Amino acid sequence: MDKSKYSEYFKQMAVELYKLGVPKPEIVYEYDVPKGINNWIKFYEQSEMLIEDNVNIEELLAMKKENKQLKQEVEILKKTVNILL
Repeated sequence: MDKSKYSEYFKQMAVELYKLGVPKPEIVYEYDVPKGINNWIKFYEQSEMLIEDNVNIEELLAMKKENKQLKQEVEILKKTVNILL
């Protein structure tokens, strides 16, 4: 079977149907896809996890940056209070 027979969009659609609760045998029969749909499902689930990990890393970096800025602001406020006293 030619690997390029199914577009990425088609594969994603089949995986989405599965995630929505459509049984694999029904997807295989209805859309004439190979039983290799299991590989598609694994691939897209792993891709989603990587995307989620990247989002979490970006959030973590943003929070670290904000934390550093807040610490600097606290130090400035402490110095200001010491000057005023």
